[in-house]
Amino acid sequence: MGKGDRFSCLYYEVGLLSQQQSKMTNEELQQIVQSNARAIQGILDAMAEERQENRERNDRIDATISRMDDAILRLATLNEGIVNLLTSLDEDRPTILRKLTAIENKVDQILQKD
Repeated sequence: MGKGDRFSCLYYEVGLLSQQQSKMTNEELQQIVQSNARAIQGILDAMAEERQENRERNDRIDATISRMDDAILRLATLNEGIVNLLTSLDEDRPTILRKLTAIENKVDQILQKD
């Protein structure tokens, strides 16, 4: 029985109690009180179970967010390293080009001598 059903049952029994109050015996009243107490306890148990499930779900979400934060930090660090590498390559490119040109010129000179 769902929580809504238990509430409906409880409200129904309370309504019956108020309508038939003068016609009920003590035993009938006691049965209704016990039934209501069981319904209320069931609702409280369901609410406690829901709270526990919510806590567990929140813990899982928190753990997932923490892992995502770590992954984002690692990606940011990796991105910074790539940017530094590309910057270094851009700075070294003229030097490499000069050296390659010098080598090419020397090869040309050697080939012209032969």
